[in-house]
Amino acid sequence: MVGGRNQGRAGRAQTRGCSHSKGELNPNELAAYRRRVNRLMVDFLKMDVAVGLTVAKGAHLNLDNLQSASRAYRNARKTYDTVLTLIGKVVLTEYEARE
Repeated sequence: MVGGRNQGRAGRAQTRGCSHSKGELNPNELAAYRRRVNRLMVDFLKMDVAVGLTVAKGAHLNLDNLQSASRAYRNARKTYDTVLTLIGKVVLTEYEARE
């Protein structure tokens, strides 16, 4: 093994888990990759929403310090805008869409 990769018969590095050496994905691998990326994006959006809600609640609870509350509100708004931008790029299940 050289550099953490398996060597093929001709000495070319082969990517682990792939049935080919050129780095191209077959249709099944591509579909699995897309599902994995979608799942990771959905998980990211869920976490981002949770953080944004926490920050927004903090802004509401901290109204005696308007500068801090304003900063928290701006951060919560950035989070909301990020979610709105990315939500159209993922496929949600019915359950996820209702959450």
